[in-house]
Amino acid sequence: MILIGCWLWCGLFQYSPLQAASAIVLDRQAGVLPLEGRLEWLRDEGARWQPREAAEAAGWQRLAGEPNAGFTADAIWLRFEVNQPANGASWWLRIDNALLEDVRLYQRDAGGDWPMQRAGRAIPHSEWPLDTRSPVFRLDLPPGPHAFMLRIATRNSLSTSLSLWDVERFHSHARDEALLWGFYFGLYALVILIQFLFWHWTREALSGWYVLYAALNCLGIMMTMGYLQNALDLSGNLAVMLPSLVICASIHAGTNFTVVVLDLDQFMPRLNRFLLRGAATAAVATSLLVLVGAVSIGTGAAQIISIVWILILTSAAVVLLRRHGAVAERFLLVAFGIFFVGILVRYLRNLGWLQPGPVTDHSIQVGSVLHMITMCVYIVYRYNALQTALRVEQAARREQRDFVALVSHEFRTPLAIIDTSVRQLAAHLDAPIERSRKRCANIQAAVRRMTDLMDRYLTVERLAHAERTMQTRPCDLHALLEALAAEGPEGLLRLRVRDLPADFICDPDMLRVALRNLVSNADRHSPPDTAVELTAHGLRDGSLSLRVTNAGDDIAADELPLLFQKYYRGRAGRGKPGAGLGLYLVQQIVSAHGGRVVVRSASGLTSFRIWLPGRAGGGGAVASGRKGR
Repeated sequence: MILIGCWLWCGLFQYSPLQAASAIVLDRQAGVLPLEGRLEWLRDEGARWQPREAAEAAGWQRLAGEPNAGFTADAIWLRFEVNQPANGASWWLRIDNALLEDVRLYQRDAGGDWPMQRAGRAIPHSEWPLDTRSPVFRLDLPPGPHAFMLRIATRNSLSTSLSLWDVERFHSHARDEALLWGFYFGLYALVILIQFLFWHWTREALSGWYVLYAALNCLGIMMTMGYLQNALDLSGNLAVMLPSLVICASIHAGTNFTVVVLDLDQFMPRLNRFLLRGAATAAVATSLLVLVGAVSIGTGAAQIISIVWILILTSAAVVLLRRHGAVAERFLLVAFGIFFVGILVRYLRNLGWLQPGPVTDHSIQVGSVLHMITMCVYIVYRYNALQTALRVEQAARREQRDFVALVSHEFRTPLAIIDTSVRQLAAHLDAPIERSRKRCANIQAAVRRMTDLMDRYLTVERLAHAERTMQTRPCDLHALLEALAAEGPEGLLRLRVRDLPADFICDPDMLRVALRNLVSNADRHSPPDTAVELTAHGLRDGSLSLRVTNAGDDIAADELPLLFQKYYRGRAGRGKPGAGLGLYLVQQIVSAHGGRVVVRSASGLTSFRIWLPGRAGGGGAVASGRKGR
């Protein structure tokens, strides 16, 4: 621990007692002169010294980096010397931390006194030397050497960078900076507004928490940059406490948003409860510390807790990603990973563990933009996924209602036939044999109709898992087609086959169901005593073509795209037996085989054509064609 402490002190708040810093030549050609490595520093415990006491105190040391004391109750004195050439320009000293409370610049005059300029959040912005977002002091210097001391005291993080600016260069930079930050905050405001409207429209919890979370981030960055305090002329305790309270509140909002993204209440309920309760407790406790005046303690504790929470949530996302591989975890690791790195870098700088600089100064801003864009994409993706899942659920419910209605309608007629026939058999036990046989035939027909209906529905359920239940094997197509023709009455089906592949690879049972449904459907819509034609032939690439054709009324053009929908029944089929499952089954079976089915209906002929691809081992030899009946 001693070694770590020495490393933090010597490596991050670097100093060298060997020699004093040399005077800085105000070269106008440079435009900007960073003071990193050109300062000496002194710690003023209790912030008691006047400038003369500080100048005469022992213990000044060379500061190798930027001022970076973290949260401290002491004042830090910095001194440097400049040399103004003849006919030199006006220069301004910029302290790039808008949250510093009390910043005083002392310049030694000819009489040895130290006149003061003062800025910082402890005084109204209207009393600052210049109307800037962070403390800036004028250096109107005659030619020659000049000595300065800078005293910084604050309850916020005492971490900043210092630089001397040519006035013209400063104005140019300020314009560019204002344009950049205007675009940045405009983008933030647009995203927050869109997400608020999205939440107002959908009442989706993720969007609601994101609005609060993004608004706090935007507010915090605006105050970190000093824009809000300057616009409202906030000063004193209020200007110091507000940024700290936003950091404390962000623990609660950020945790709630993140656990919703991860669905942590489903996958890790105990961790979810711990994080939510811990975040709420931490937010309240650190906010109370800030409100009672312990700003450094409350803000520092909030930032340390945020770092711990970031590590826990990131670890949970990694675990869930390895366990489920879900999109939410991927988005979180990308979006929050970028933002968490930015927060970590800035908080470590605020705690005095990293040096100020362009990367550490703007890490949160850069990370938040990338994070914001990524999360907006995810929220839209999540909403679309939920809408898709809702549509699937609604479709499933409609199918359930349709099936219940179908069963109640289709089963009622055959059950009534069975009941009537049984009653007649029981009431007329001495009836002629032919009449009894006819009644038994009626019962058998009704049972077949019910069995066919159940078979169709069960086949639909099987096809819902077609990848697992398809049982492909070599099939004798001649035998399959002959058996199919033998199932119906004499003359119902006329076969025309040629060049059928030998041992065609398919699921014979499924293929039989598909053809049976096409033949049955064609028979229902054909004129009486008209045969249905089934043409089958093999193609040169080993694939198979099957076509079922019947005469009858043409199918309306607007119905053709709907024929293969589940439970759909065309206008010509209404009032006739049927479940609306036959053609749906045909398409599902053909698709499971990797084939396709098309329908044409014109000039009194309707034709359903199936194409099935050849399979390895099943498309080689070709059997001789035979004419069917």
